[in-house]
Amino acid sequence: MGKVPALILDDGRVVHDSSVIVEYLETLGALPELIPRIAELRVAHKQIEALADGISDAVMLIVLENSRPATMRSADWIERQRGKILAGTAELSRLLAEREWFTEAGFGLAEIAAGCALGYLDLRFPEFDWRASAPNLTRLYARLSLRPSFAETKPEPQALPVTRSRAGPSPVIDWLVLRLRSVRCGESFHPNPSPAGTSRLSCKAVAKRRQAGLSRVRNNPATHWGRPRRPAMPRPRRRAKSIDKSR
Repeated sequence: MGKVPALILDDGRVVHDSSVIVEYLETLGALPELIPRIAELRVAHKQIEALADGISDAVMLIVLENSRPATMRSADWIERQRGKILAGTAELSRLLAEREWFTEAGFGLAEIAAGCALGYLDLRFPEFDWRASAPNLTRLYARLSLRPSFAETKPEPQALPVTRSRAGPSPVIDWLVLRLRSVRCGESFHPNPSPAGTSRLSCKAVAKRRQAGLSRVRNNPATHWGRPRRPAMPRPRRRAKSIDKSR
């Protein structure tokens, strides 16, 4: 599938996705345990892992949106993802409180996941100042950064190419972002790029046009909108066959 990270085992099998890799490593019995065996603590670590993944996903969506031409970016979409990041970091800060680690089990999966999410924030969304509102996360990230495993795997910034000009072909990244936005708007997705001189509508505009009874004009990609919806034609009812009771 071309997914990273991926762990290649000695027998040639491939384990991909970080959460699955961690679960596999736990089956080897090596110490220290990253996922506690106590049910309550285990759920707490997995919940923080999911929270950190959500922060990273929101950062990725902002990066994808900013990689599009400036005239095609959605400020509403970026602000929505920024709100998720703000809520996610605030929840991490609340869960950590004034403790050194998230749970009494000590260093584990929760700390690794949170450290990766905070590092990804610094790498791809440096304008988001999470340290100002979460000093306890700042102290946690400083401790994690001293560990050789974090220091040796610190990601280096890479230049991201701009997806395309309006006259160029539609790439996969542009298609994915537009698909996600169309699902949020509740509208069918039009895979063809907007021609020069036009722009896609925001979700608010979509909602207004839906209320007005307008739909996409698939045969006219230069406008996308304008044809009123045809009313649904009533289906003729089948007449029930009469039953001859004399037989």
